[in-house]
Amino acid sequence: MDINDEKWRIAIESFLGARREALIVDPDRVKEAITLYRRKGRHLKGCRIVNTTKSHEWLNRSKPNSLAEFVDCQTDDAKAYMNRALGAVIAVETEAELIRQERALTYDCMLQTEGTTTAIREETPMLGSGGGRRQHQLQQQGRQVDEMMAEFSVLNKDHEDLDNLKENLVRMTTGLTGVGERVFDLANQRDMLHSEIDGYRQGITDLRNQDDSGVQQRISDLVNEQKQAQDQQKKLMDKLQTTRTSLIKDNASLELLDKELVEHAAARAKCEEDANFDAQSAQEKRDYMDESCSGDLDRIIFESAKKAQSELGLIEKKKNSVRDGVAQYKARYHGSGLSHQELDKVTPDSTHEQLERFVNDTIQSLRDSELAEYTEKAERARLEAETSFRSDFVAHLKDQIDKIKELIRELNAHLKNRPFHKERYGFEMTPNPELKDILELVEAYTKMDQANVGSLFDLQHDEDKPHQDALAKIHEVLKDEGESSLLQDYRNFYNFELVIKDLDGNRKTTLSQRIKTGSGGEHQVPFYVAIAAAMGATYRLRDSADGVTMGGFSLSVFDEAFNKLDAENTQTSLGFMSDLGLQTLIAAPDDKYSLMATTMDTVINVCRDGRVVDIDVEFPTPKGKELLNSDNPYRLAAKNAAESETEEVGELEPA
Repeated sequence: MDINDEKWRIAIESFLGARREALIVDPDRVKEAITLYRRKGRHLKGCRIVNTTKSHEWLNRSKPNSLAEFVDCQTDDAKAYMNRALGAVIAVETEAELIRQERALTYDCMLQTEGTTTAIREETPMLGSGGGRRQHQLQQQGRQVDEMMAEFSVLNKDHEDLDNLKENLVRMTTGLTGVGERVFDLANQRDMLHSEIDGYRQGITDLRNQDDSGVQQRISDLVNEQKQAQDQQKKLMDKLQTTRTSLIKDNASLELLDKELVEHAAARAKCEEDANFDAQSAQEKRDYMDESCSGDLDRIIFESAKKAQSELGLIEKKKNSVRDGVAQYKARYHGSGLSHQELDKVTPDSTHEQLERFVNDTIQSLRDSELAEYTEKAERARLEAETSFRSDFVAHLKDQIDKIKELIRELNAHLKNRPFHKERYGFEMTPNPELKDILELVEAYTKMDQANVGSLFDLQHDEDKPHQDALAKIHEVLKDEGESSLLQDYRNFYNFELVIKDLDGNRKTTLSQRIKTGSGGEHQVPFYVAIAAAMGATYRLRDSADGVTMGGFSLSVFDEAFNKLDAENTQTSLGFMSDLGLQTLIAAPDDKYSLMATTMDTVINVCRDGRVVDIDVEFPTPKGKELLNSDNPYRLAAKNAAESETEEVGELEPA
């Protein structure tokens, strides 16, 4: 059997108590079971055998709303047993219902019976198979046994300590035998020592009565000098330790700098050996980057080093591809065992220079053969393919750059009327120095140039074109797959920055600089502006001709947003998100209610008490928002400040 309502489980099982454990047998075996229990099981006190011979009399004998309705039984005998035990006990909720019934029970174990009300002792649930109640009861009894064993161990230890104490007392009593004589001698020695101590005390008194002020002053001066010397020694030791530590660090730094100096010297020598290296041009480019990149130079150097490392890996990969290509050429065209004078010199241990020389010689020999007549046709096809690619590349890149400029303009238009705590924000985009030549070419590109795109990119016809450097770089990109990713993303052509200005439009700082020095609230405002702008760009929000924002659902979700912002910046940030067309969903604590109610269109209050959750939905109206804003401390302070400024201006006399 099992309880079908967990609310009443403890009350019903506590009321049944020991009656929960009873033996149910077939009606024709009841007498036999009782006889067996009487003769051989009398030592099992408290056991019960259900009289199933009368089960049919109790199958339907239960009152409405009784506790028997909360018990599910698998057999009729069990059902009759529960009706007999619980059928007359009414399940009630309130005290008034409790006192109206002759026998009743509440779910918190208050029992009304025989004209009295009492609180029965709660029992641990054990009926049914759900939740592992039998296993839980077994574990609980096991813990009780462990606690009793621990208590037994403590008591056993106390018993052993008492036995040891008893033995020590016996030994002490035995040892005190015959000590009386020594006690008398010790008493005499004590009297003699007291007399000697009295003499010493008298001597100390005589010394104190003498005038030794000079000696005392000298001792005090020496103590002070000793303390000063100890302090000075401690300072010197600390300084010595600091000096040793600095010396160790300087030596380590010196070794590192020496090593780097050697590496830099080797790298410089290697660069100078390169015929294409122009030291003056490199220095001019470094000076230009110092002036144009300001704080971003370290980042550019890091990215350049990373890119150089990637290029080295690509070079190594291409070297391996050359080695594989030579091996495939040898296997395909000379695999029959025929000897080839140059090819026989190529082995798996050949250097890259040897492979390069062999490939160049082989290509030259092929060009001198009959295949040379197809060179012109192949070159024409290559130029046509490159012309088509370049035309699409420049047109697509210009279109993307125009779109990002329009997006920046639109964002700045929204931010222009949204001051954040006496500051205005705006996005700026500056050309990337590394791609400035290509960017100038793209910006100079027009629809009329498309007809002459072939000659525009043909480098061998005219080397004095205004965009010769950009054309050369694009030409190199077409031949180098490692560089292609740099030009595929239009965002690589610009560096983007969030600029912070005062209300007069004067530049104050940037987001990159404020991150290093600003407070928590100053950090959050630019980030919320950047997040809103990124979401607006991701959702591709745009305004239609009639001023309606288009772009779909446009949901932006924040958890505990604006926790470090004041009321002004919070309302301005939400207004900026609304201008962009974002639908903002914010989870905030109760103390943000007054602020959110003045800016949000829907407020959902969630209150949880245990497993009970209450939800209350509010829709603030424009009049309600206006009423909440009327006593907003921030707005009142701003209004008073504005009125004060107006009064001061009115009091000024014209010159």
